[in-house]
Amino acid sequence: MVGPGAGVAPFRGMIQDKEFLGTKDKQIYGPISLYFGCRGLNWDYLYKDEAVEYEKGKIVNDYNLALSREGDKVYVQHLVKKNAEKVAQILFKEQGIMYICGSLRMGKDLISALIEIATS
Repeated sequence: MVGPGAGVAPFRGMIQDKEFLGTKDKQIYGPISLYFGCRGLNWDYLYKDEAVEYEKGKIVNDYNLALSREGDKVYVQHLVKKNAEKVAQILFKEQGIMYICGSLRMGKDLISALIEIATS
């Protein structure tokens, strides 16, 4: 799941559903990787406390945070490229699914990153 800024909102429902079903011993979800991006930890880090708890509870198995205005500019597509081997394994060998929600610009940049991963 890739959802910078408010783009993460739709994924919250899926994550909450996985948590709820886990209490009922129903596992219809596999591992969840979440790439979230915001400007900074104290600016617009939406659902920070939730994210930390979901990662601690292994509801979200792999949480990646991109901060675009603290230190070096890091965007979600940079983190996807950094994790290219893991992303390729999940998408191409394990037949994983990637959900993307956010700005059109980010989507285009992310697709370019995925094409690089797929062709390398």
